[in-house]
Amino acid sequence: MRFIIIYLTTSFGVISADEKCFRAAVYEGPGISDGLECANQEISKNLEVFEYVAKEASTNKAQIIVYPEYGLLPREDRTKTERYGEIITDKIGTVNPCNKPEEFAKQQIQLRLSCAAKKNHIFIVAHLAEVEYCDSKKKSSDCPADGRYQYNTAIAFNSEGFIVAKYRKNHLFGESDCFDWPKKQEYSTFDTPFGRIGLLICFDSLFKQPAFGLINEKQVTTLAMPTWWINEYPFLVAHQFQQSFAIAQNINYLAANGNDKSLATTGSGIYNGIRGAAIYKYKSKAQVGTLLISTISVNASDISASCEQNSRDIPIEIQKTSSKSSSALSPSGDEYHLYYNNLDKLNKIKLNERTGEVNICKDKVCCQLSYSTNDATFKRKNSYFVGVGHGIRVMQQGHWCEEMCLVYAFNETNNAFALSDSTEFDRIKLSGTFTAETIYPSLVSDDLKLVPTCQWNYKPSDNKCLIESTSKIKLISASLYGRCFQRDPPLHRLAQT
Repeated sequence: MRFIIIYLTTSFGVISADEKCFRAAVYEGPGISDGLECANQEISKNLEVFEYVAKEASTNKAQIIVYPEYGLLPREDRTKTERYGEIITDKIGTVNPCNKPEEFAKQQIQLRLSCAAKKNHIFIVAHLAEVEYCDSKKKSSDCPADGRYQYNTAIAFNSEGFIVAKYRKNHLFGESDCFDWPKKQEYSTFDTPFGRIGLLICFDSLFKQPAFGLINEKQVTTLAMPTWWINEYPFLVAHQFQQSFAIAQNINYLAANGNDKSLATTGSGIYNGIRGAAIYKYKSKAQVGTLLISTISVNASDISASCEQNSRDIPIEIQKTSSKSSSALSPSGDEYHLYYNNLDKLNKIKLNERTGEVNICKDKVCCQLSYSTNDATFKRKNSYFVGVGHGIRVMQQGHWCEEMCLVYAFNETNNAFALSDSTEFDRIKLSGTFTAETIYPSLVSDDLKLVPTCQWNYKPSDNKCLIESTSKIKLISASLYGRCFQRDPPLHRLAQT
């Protein structure tokens, strides 16, 4: 396997020794498929990528790296998933696979990641399929009929190679055909020289737990999240929601997504609380991995911390030597699929004047918009609407309560969201009154670029909140997305296989 490394920055500054700052990395990589006859061979080839990326991250002074969900195994049925699974010890903090290679000879993922962490002196968070065997013949047992539990699990290694945490995903996203739900909600943390880290996986982030328990009870300073996030506009595009979450909770957020354009899967980043994205990536080149590195404050709430980011965006082009494995990469091409939220549920008003104020409600959720636009760009190609909505989202993968205020560009000719040719707003202020506990704010510009947080403010206050520009901005959407956790339907757990 060969790797072509292309550096997008020309120099690397010296990292401050200030203990208020730390250097983090996330890797967004192409998805793999079940294309090889031997699962171990497929795992090994992808571990080569992970090992190389860990070395690159360490060379660039990163202290922790997060890898994506499904980076080492395909999304397959229960039987095939077992081929990629490994037993993980419950003796957290005392087991170092790299120090016991013979004992871990049949658990190559843990062995090689442990050694990558130790060799490169870096903390590693990765995703794997965990297998726990049980006796299904016992009358009192809830053991699945096939004699094993299978969990979607995040695992963490410290810089010496010890397993310091594992976390089993509680909110499966259409994965019950291959994974079991854990018996209870888990809260998994590990301590580092740069703060306490909490683990969650993908769909978990849309729900109150484990994130709120990790932040408020476990006192974590950073969340690390492997994810295989499927993008949905205008509220739940990966990098958009990642930044919204970091701002709303004022927490550091390290999110590593997969890269599969056919599944609308892309978008990763390193976020520093209310400061927003230190670095993020959306639409990596197909068949190319991306290593993102940046320096952020240990505590996002520490306004005295001044960290020189020295961000790096390093594409890693993966060229596999075996023709059998070429299908393991995402399809080529530059177009990414994107899902869209159903606007039919919104009450909406079209903006017909270049400046004005709008008030709009739906039941107890109300939105207020005050705005002024550039004459030359207003409605040049797209129309703009303000909308309000609420309700229970019903999907096969899960149900949840949501409320929203939204300003968005719309191409009426194509009857579709407009993602480019935005209007320049001289000023915009969007506020809302919600019943939701938590509101996630975002402003998005052309081609789904995040509007830098230095150009707008977010002000939450009880059940009211607002976003307001501080300079002229080009905008395709501004949104306040509320999660009314208190009205979420009970978590629906299908019967175990």
